[in-house]
Amino acid sequence: MNLLEAAVAAALVAILGVAALGASASALHAAGGNPVRDALRAAARNELRMALDVLKYQGATLVSRSATTALPLPSATTVPVRLDLAVIGAPDGSTRAVVTATALASGERVTLAATLAARAPLPGSTVIVPALAPAPTGAP
Repeated sequence: MNLLEAAVAAALVAILGVAALGASASALHAAGGNPVRDALRAAARNELRMALDVLKYQGATLVSRSATTALPLPSATTVPVRLDLAVIGAPDGSTRAVVTATALASGERVTLAATLAARAPLPGSTVIVPALAPAPTGAP
């Protein structure tokens, strides 16, 4: 084996070693998660759930809003975030709610959305369906 072959073999071993270290670091990061992103996702999911709970009834309205707050992290620190809610009505009667949580320090962002196809009547209300009842068959 000459010097050139040895250099190529050493370079290949180094490249494979760096690739293996990169893959293991990526796997460790994925297993550990991203605490800021996890906190943003949890906050957006919670806000979207509350917005859908309000919007599910006929006559309920929410206006698009922004709020700034701090979310707790597992490391006993907090991260300042802005929560944005957008409510969009569609011509077909459906309602779309979009919540975006943005970390103010890093600019990291999570957006969640859901669409309500139809709204339910208020609890305890009487719903009268305008329809004719079919005549019974076999009546004299």
